[in-house]
Amino acid sequence: MTPKISLPLLLLLAFVCLLLPHQSISQQCCEDYCYSSDRDKTQVLRFATKTAYEFAKGAQTNNDYYVPNCEPKKIWILSRHGTRYPSAKEMKQMEKLQNLRDEILDNYDTRRSKPDQGALCDGDLAGFRNWEWDSNITAQYDNFLVWQGWEDLRFLAKSFQRRFPNILGNYYEREKYAFRYTDTERTLSSYRAFTEGLFGPKAYLNINTPPPPANDSLLKFYDMCPAFEEQSDKAKGPGSEYQKFIDSKVGQKFVSDVSMRLGFKFNLSLKQIDTIWDMCRYEQAWHLDKYSAWCSAFTKSQVEVMEYLEDIKYYYKQGYGNELNSNLACSLAQDLLMHMGSDKNPSLQAYFAHSSTIQLFLTALGVAKDRESLRADNFDDMKYRHFRTSKIGPFATNIAAVKYDCPRDAEPNKIMFYLNEKPVNFEWCKVGLCEYSALLRHLKRFQHADCNSFFCGGNGASGLYKNGILLVLGAFGVVTLWNAMRN
Repeated sequence: MTPKISLPLLLLLAFVCLLLPHQSISQQCCEDYCYSSDRDKTQVLRFATKTAYEFAKGAQTNNDYYVPNCEPKKIWILSRHGTRYPSAKEMKQMEKLQNLRDEILDNYDTRRSKPDQGALCDGDLAGFRNWEWDSNITAQYDNFLVWQGWEDLRFLAKSFQRRFPNILGNYYEREKYAFRYTDTERTLSSYRAFTEGLFGPKAYLNINTPPPPANDSLLKFYDMCPAFEEQSDKAKGPGSEYQKFIDSKVGQKFVSDVSMRLGFKFNLSLKQIDTIWDMCRYEQAWHLDKYSAWCSAFTKSQVEVMEYLEDIKYYYKQGYGNELNSNLACSLAQDLLMHMGSDKNPSLQAYFAHSSTIQLFLTALGVAKDRESLRADNFDDMKYRHFRTSKIGPFATNIAAVKYDCPRDAEPNKIMFYLNEKPVNFEWCKVGLCEYSALLRHLKRFQHADCNSFFCGGNGASGLYKNGILLVLGAFGVVTLWNAMRN
């Protein structure tokens, strides 16, 4: 039988409640932070694969390139394209940010739903009021190089030319220089910008560079490996460390805090936050001396969460999280060994490719390898990790190998590696200076391998079946296709 509460008792309870201290519900999303007034903005160094190259490369000194009693002889460079426009699909999502921007301003101006702590400051709100999507950015510029991307590569060429004038002259000589790029506008333009940096405006008009092959087994080898495509899908799929991190307390608090900071009483979707993150990073990379209003959506600690989320994805997609990745760049490793092992021209071999190409090659070399894997449950333990795409995978990322002749040494052929123009220190080298024989031992698995079968676990060509190509080829056609791919 349910007990009845008398009216006098209800009045007494109400009176007692009035006497108790009033506890208002506090909304505290995060630390207080004002992006527009922050002079340092150190988080721009943590924008993962869309970090601006100028920020990522850091300062260099002439001592980084000087090797006593040795003379530089040859250079091999693999570079990612420079800063680009988003894809057409990304553009559609970014254009929708205009509506989200209006919602954010309504949250602050009308709904009064800003958090008690961690709210946007007046300067950040002013940035949102002044922001508009650039209507000139349309689908016709899908993934095209932007002006800053051109400058990324032009200045990269000048930087190497300044440090190695005996190798990189001011005018083009056919036998001394070899270039190659993939079948995309952004890598073609990056190649042209690089040659302009070396030889002057429109220098590419006087350079006989063959067009990219249809099946580029050197610079887009991953396209010929179905297993790589499958693992790429799984890198963000159910049960992945990426998804586990999103579902973790850190990931869930991050989504809640960003939503609250922007004045929402409900959580934004991760897709919306991803679009905000991308808009911030693109605008910062396009205009180095300005700041993007959308970067104010995140505090510095929140940027570290987004960076780690992206690092986890690439760690399993292109890094050390999957054994397949260490062998995929077989053809590039062989090309490096051949170029560094020969005294013949070209003295410069330069390639212009994509993030996947660079990351997989760095994995083959063993660059930025941690003792512990990146996982959803060790975010706090990996703050000082080596595998950080902001450092090893920004726009215009480049890995260069420079061959030095050291006649006083027992083994005169030495190699120095430079990642984004800074020396790479391998444990099998002496203060960054590697003997060629040590490089051969380190990459021994590639030296005499048949990359068509080795690099994809014996399934390097199986991707061609997807289009039914091999089904209509006779035995002679198959042999012809293999030879074409190997060349």
